[in-house]
Amino acid sequence: MPRGAGVAPLGLAHGPRLVPHGRPGPDAPRRGRGPRQGRGGGGPRPQARGQAAPLRREPDGRAGHTPGLPGPLRRRRRRDAAPCRGGHDGGRGGVARARRGGPGSSGRGRPGRPRRPSLPRERRRPRPRPRRPRPHGGPRPLAQRALPALPRQGHGGPAPAAPCVPLIRGGPVARRPFRVLSASDDAVRLAVRGACTCRELLLAAGVSRSAAAAAESAHRVCREGVPLQAPVALEPGDVVELLLEPADPEFPDVEPAAVAWEDPAGLLLAADKPCGLLVHSDGTGAECLVDRVQARLAADGRVREAHPVQRIDVDTSGLVLFSLAPEFQAAVDAQVADGSMEKVYLTLLAGSVDRELTVERPVGRDRHDARRMHVGAGRAALTRISPLAPVRLPGGHGATLCTASIHTGRRHQIRAHAAWAGHPVVGDRLYGGPAASGLMLHAWREAFTHPLTGQRIRVEAPVPDRMVPFVPEGAL
Repeated sequence: MPRGAGVAPLGLAHGPRLVPHGRPGPDAPRRGRGPRQGRGGGGPRPQARGQAAPLRREPDGRAGHTPGLPGPLRRRRRRDAAPCRGGHDGGRGGVARARRGGPGSSGRGRPGRPRRPSLPRERRRPRPRPRRPRPHGGPRPLAQRALPALPRQGHGGPAPAAPCVPLIRGGPVARRPFRVLSASDDAVRLAVRGACTCRELLLAAGVSRSAAAAAESAHRVCREGVPLQAPVALEPGDVVELLLEPADPEFPDVEPAAVAWEDPAGLLLAADKPCGLLVHSDGTGAECLVDRVQARLAADGRVREAHPVQRIDVDTSGLVLFSLAPEFQAAVDAQVADGSMEKVYLTLLAGSVDRELTVERPVGRDRHDARRMHVGAGRAALTRISPLAPVRLPGGHGATLCTASIHTGRRHQIRAHAAWAGHPVVGDRLYGGPAASGLMLHAWREAFTHPLTGQRIRVEAPVPDRMVPFVPEGAL
């Protein structure tokens, strides 16, 4: 049958449409009844389920179903028509509004808003690709995180600059804009070398920003007896005096602590903690290392309050660093946080350790035992174990005298890493070590940068009596 034969044209807003002869159009009045009541107004009677809807023809010759009549097939949407949206919530309000001819309707059952044209492929924004999970679910290794992202040479980027020599790794001490004249428990006197402000001088001396602001507001920064403020400019040759915050400590009646090193400037102190003594008080009134350090300061006639910078386990002996001036404690805490403070432990490990071990595994709390730490989940931790000499335990078991250096300070880090490597610490029953008279773990050496002078300080504690029989002559 030729195209258009047996059909009558029907003019609508969206173009000519052809319907079969003998069937009224959608705008024709219904026979024997008035116009249909409802939202759709007058229109044809809906077909029964399974009855095919009348065909229509588009201007391009494609056949489809009449949009005003329901049918078993879904209506096709014109390519140039916008999607049906209702208001701001994207509901079906727009469809109903278009059918009843309300405001914003196009009169064709669809909103009249044109569809947004799609961008060319080269202008489309690429979708973010999902990140691949890290193997074993652990964090990024410390060695990878420490590497700086420098541009490669020969690829259009500038050549990387020469790395700066840090103050904390034993390199040369940078020239500071001041010279320390004197330091005591009451004040620190500095001689200015170059032009700077009062705040810049305090920050260069290792004072934190909050402590510098507190000292300036309390008029504890003076030049020739006159209090200074932050905007005041200093000239070479000026002498600035920083009055330290007064302390009102308590002096308990306990045995004084053994001091391994005392700062000539009076800002720091390193105490030698014995085995079985807590660093902080646990609230029960038991004796702790802080009380012993305060008793030592009282015996020396010094009115300062000691604050521990680091902590070690109750069964571990060795060096613990204390800060005696709160103005300079933030500079020491920063070295502990970034791993620049070197700390070496002397330990006795079970079994034969014939090579250096590097354990870089995260350490976190054990979910099944609150006293233990679990290796494999938690915060990043790095431990390096170096063997010194093989020894023989009283029971006939073999052990190895080793040094363990840590670059992160996690709870039970050396004990958990050593047990994970198959060589638990002797005397560590919590992690499966052989029995002994005590935990064979001692904080032996420590190196840090002085916050005021910038010099590298190295401190060493004597070997405790419980470990002396297992240290061969010439091993250290």
